Amino acid sequence: MRGKKKKRILMVGGDQRDLYLLKSLAEMDAAVSAFALPKTSLPAGVSYCLKPEKAMAQADVVILPMPGISADGKLYAPLVQGDVYLTKEQWQSVKEETLILVGVAADMLKILAAEKRWELVETAELDEIAVPNAIPTAEGAIKIAVEETPFTIDGAEVVILGYGRVGEVLAKKIKALNGNVTVVNRGKKRLEQAKTDGFQVGVWRNLGELVAKSDIVYNTIPSLVLTGSVIAKMKSSACIIDLASKPGGTDFAAAEKQGVKASLAPGLPGKVAPQFAGELLGKVYPEIIAQFFEEQANREKTQKTMPRKMEKKSSLEQAEELTEEHKVRIRKKAVAAATTKINGKVRKAQKKVEFFEQSGEEIKKTANKGKKKQQTKLRNQGE
Repeated sequence: MRGKKKKRILMVGGDQRDLYLLKSLAEMDAAVSAFALPKTSLPAGVSYCLKPEKAMAQADVVILPMPGISADGKLYAPLVQGDVYLTKEQWQSVKEETLILVGVAADMLKILAAEKRWELVETAELDEIAVPNAIPTAEGAIKIAVEETPFTIDGAEVVILGYGRVGEVLAKKIKALNGNVTVVNRGKKRLEQAKTDGFQVGVWRNLGELVAKSDIVYNTIPSLVLTGSVIAKMKSSACIIDLASKPGGTDFAAAEKQGVKASLAPGLPGKVAPQFAGELLGKVYPEIIAQFFEEQANREKTQKTMPRKMEKKSSLEQAEELTEEHKVRIRKKAVAAATTKINGKVRKAQKKVEFFEQSGEEIKKTANKGKKKQQTKLRNQGE
């Protein structure tokens, strides 16, 4: 008897943390393969793909790196030489109902997922991943500031845009290093939390004045907030470190023109703490995949038993529909009969009314004639 066919998992691209993730995936009861990762670095049990087309077409699960893939198809694959691209035609080979795991999905990938009916999961915002990852992100952000500035964080004026998971951890770590932290956040609730945590807070309309006094500006908001007009007010010695997902929230061309050092630093957990980040993914991803496989098996089981049930159900539904139609016809006939009966009574009543109205008019005319005749008789007698 032939054994059950194994599910296929394909990882495309990635960095050091994805190698740790592959170790966990290799322990699953599935055929695991990888593309755009060094062949010699792959753990035991993981096969190497030189070309991804066939593997993509056969895969039940496709895993992209946390930074994902750019709008033009460029894959995040820093561990291999040269740029790696996946074309739209290659993506078209991925079958329907395939699970796609990615940290942050580009619009191109979202559109394809909708067209091809893939199960697309963006994992960067899952609490199980985002909350722990805030720690290496904050530590990596501080590391960049230490390397990119000629001054110490101790005593530096630091502005943090956004007080989400990363912003909160970062603010607390900088405060521990004696940095002077000011938090700017759009939502009032999180801004109040920053104030409760002991930080100075600012409002968006005063952002230009706040960054004018700053030494370091951290941005965690994935939309353009550090515009050219805001950056124009900054000191040339200041530094911008953008932690938001690509393309970030900074006008980098304006920063270069102003002479302000600015860097986009996504994916810091994979750079500063790949083992921590990779083992974290190694705990979360297999659970997501196992749940997907279970749901997929249930769907397949249901589809096998569906035709027979559907036939019985259709007959029953057909009988019910016919019965209901019969009831509707009876109701329509009853309503029509009742309406005819009522209309007949109404017509009879109307005729009676008309008769009495006509009789009344005749009586009235006769009375008027008699009255006139009497009046004429009395006048003649008087004369």
